[in-house]
Amino acid sequence: MAIHREPNESEKRIINEQHTREGKVRCFVNDHPIDNESEIDYHHIKPFSQRGLTEIPNLAPVCREHHKRIGTLSIIEFRARLKLEDFFNNPEPRRLDDILEIKLGSDQYGKTLKTKISSTGDKIKIIFDETGDPLELPLSTCLSTGHCFFYVILPIKYVKNDFDLQP
Repeated sequence: MAIHREPNESEKRIINEQHTREGKVRCFVNDHPIDNESEIDYHHIKPFSQRGLTEIPNLAPVCREHHKRIGTLSIIEFRARLKLEDFFNNPEPRRLDDILEIKLGSDQYGKTLKTKISSTGDKIKIIFDETGDPLELPLSTCLSTGHCFFYVILPIKYVKNDFDLQP
């Protein structure tokens, strides 16, 4: 296994210049200023273990604290981890929609499905917004409640919190 090299002083200067704003080098993880240049470490954007090259376009400055915590994660994975840690440390109640919004964006989930129940009441037709044939599934009836239900694996863009079940 190859050992990845550290950037040399000339490369560090170039990397720092590329990531400096308002006179401060910025941590690539969350863009906070690094006050003390001796606290700057360098991390691969595409991990070395995934054939990321030790070249200026693939290296970024990170503060020493983040560099210690990042471990073998990529910077993108570490950013996502920090975002989820902040999310779950918030004392407010959390719902499925909150997680979907963080992971996908506010307009990327909860899309409406078109459905049609057969005249005999024993099948449901699901019409996705993509072109293609609708999906026809059997409808079952709950013996206790009499409610009809069906099983389906949906693309995540159709998933949304049911506030009647989880207010």
